[in-house]
Formats: sequence, structure tokens, C-alpha cells
Amino acid sequence: MQGDFDVFTIHFQASGFHRLFRVPVADLSDRAYDAQSILGPVVSEVEERLADASTFQERIQVATDFLLRRLDDQNGPDAVSTIANRLLLERGALRVDRAAAKAGIGIRQFERRFIEQVGLSPKRYMGIVRFDAALKAKMVAPRRPWTDIAQACGYYDQMHMVRDFERFAGESPSVFVRRFQETPDPWA
Repeated sequence: MQGDFDVFTIHFQASGFHRLFRVPVADLSDRAYDAQSILGPVVSEVEERLADASTFQERIQVATDFLLRRLDDQNGPDAVSTIANRLLLERGALRVDRAAAKAGIGIRQFERRFIEQVGLSPKRYMGIVRFDAALKAKMVAPRRPWTDIAQACGYYDQMHMVRDFERFAGESPSVFVRRFQETPDPWA
């Protein structure tokens, strides 16, 4: 492809896709599907409206209108959705048993519903959220010690944070951040 073209993506909050479409997100995790096979013929209608739009802003409005109509058909967020979004704000610093208690359900039921709605276990989700918070904290303040970041992000100790970096990034925090900073910006 050559020339200029506009692209936009839609990013859902944790459990947002499930809330709008009532599709078990766990079935979609780590896989690629054609949208029509998941959401049905309504996707073709939206694609036609997007193709007919003459400006980028009109295309955004088509997508926004579609999603808002879906939202109108749904009730408000349930307890699991609320907890998942709260975990983002609190950087994953909440134990699963406490999260289940806040949701007003048992731990096993909370875990099952969380996996269905978010696509990950609550523990794994919390680990990813803490990892992301630690990475962002280091990028904002490169001279800040890792021990301070680990504590601020709710890790038991620095070694637990190091294990998360190795699990999610495949290397230690210092090596990953150094390599991450050296990577050219693909959007520049």
C-alpha cells in the first residue's frame, strides 16, 4: 500500500466487549476471528456504512453510533466489570479474595465470571496491570529506583516485580526498559 490512509482502532475497557456483545471473552483470547463470525450480520451493515462515509470523522461517528446503540441495549456494568475497571485505577493492587468480596460473590464464581468477561484470570490480569504500571512509572521517571516502583505498584517485593517482567516481557526490568527505549518509534 502506498500513500496516506487513516486507521482507527477501538480499544475496550476490561469486560467492555463482553458487556456490549455478551460474548464469552475467554473464547476469544489469544485468537483471531473475523468480526462477522462473532457478532453476526450487523458487522456487514457497519462495514458498508464505514465505506460510504466520506471523511475520517464520519467513520468514527459510524463506529461510535453502533457502539452506543449496543450500550443502550445493556444494563449498567455488573460487579465484576466494576472490579476489573477499578483494578486498572488501583494498578492491580487488590487480592482476589478481596475483589470477590467487593463484588459480593464467592471466589470461585468471581474467577469464573472474570474469565468469561475479561478473558483472563483475575490473578493474571492483576499481574499484567501491575507490570504495566511499573513500566510506565519507570518510563516517566527513569532515575527512580526499581525498589520504589515495586512498592508503589503493590508488589510484595522487588523480586516479585522482576518475575512479572520475566513472565510478561521475557527479561529483567532493566534490560527490557533499556531495549524498549532503544526501539525506534514505528509511528514516527
